[in-house]
Amino acid sequence: MEVSIHHTDGMNFEAKTKTQSFLIEPKKVSPIEIFALGMISCSGTDIIAIPQSQGFSVENLSVKANITRAEEMPKKFTAIELFYSFNSNADKIKAKRWVQSSIETYCSTLNTVRGVANIIYNIEYNGEIIAQNDDRLMVVVGPCSIHDPKAALDYAGNLVEASKKFEETLQ
Repeated sequence: MEVSIHHTDGMNFEAKTKTQSFLIEPKKVSPIEIFALGMISCSGTDIIAIPQSQGFSVENLSVKANITRAEEMPKKFTAIELFYSFNSNADKIKAKRWVQSSIETYCSTLNTVRGVANIIYNIEYNGEIIAQNDDRLMVVVGPCSIHDPKAALDYAGNLVEASKKFEETLQ
């Protein structure tokens, strides 16, 4: 991929791709907003293309992102919460997989910031909320098997105490 910009005047640039050119006016839409729009456009493209490849259609797609950035320069993205809303003639399991596939595999712009920013998502599908992610860490604890029932009950009691102690941050 080759892209370029050429300064035109003030803070404006002509942007060029292999097939198109367009004006970038940072006082109207900042470069970071363009980057963020690129991420959700990339994912939105997937949410149209993946179902089409499977013989399904998607209607009324909207994708919104709430992005948190670090306060210190270079103010990298630290968290991205995505909100997908769309209708389709497929079942909700397929719809959820389309979004997951976009976020986890196909959308290269989102995957460029993976590891730097925590990405969570929510899906409204045919008017029903089918996924609400949150950014809490899931901790799975426990013995792999129980040989001593008394020790297992003691261990369970310790877990109850620990869960109360950390209930604000772990569930």
